[in-house]
Amino acid sequence: ASLNGNGVIVQDVVEGSQAVRVAGLHVGYHGSEHIRASGKAVLAHLDEETKRSILESITRAMGQKSRAQLRARLDNDLEAVRAQGWALDLREFDKEVCCIAAPFFGPGGEIAGSLAVSVPAERFEENRERTLHALKQAATKASQMLGYFEDGE
Repeated sequence: ASLNGNGVIVQDVVEGSQAVRVAGLHVGYHGSEHIRASGKAVLAHLDEETKRSILESITRAMGQKSRAQLRARLDNDLEAVRAQGWALDLREFDKEVCCIAAPFFGPGGEIAGSLAVSVPAERFEENRERTLHALKQAATKASQMLGYFEDGE
């Protein structure tokens, strides 16, 4: 997924080969950035103005109190995402699916997008650490391909 205008847009989808797999997202999908792991991974690294613009479009139909509660919870979530370097969606977007996402960055260190893996919820925990490790490696490689290298690389 990548940041495009006022949203985090799915750029590509590769479906798994197992009989029970996650489906439903499609290229071009955007919205629900506050609950999708791919959205949270990007939102966590945005400047306040861009983040606020995206969140305003998502929460437009909510009451003021609900918006304030969501923003407070999300601020804590996004702080954790920045600290750990990845985001989770534990049955938030879809009650049968868990997702983990890692951000990747452009040459100047700006957020460029995120890579995500979605797994049927019943299989998530058994593969969580292995999936996270592979995903973080892939996100680092994507950043490097765009010309971003963390200090010491």
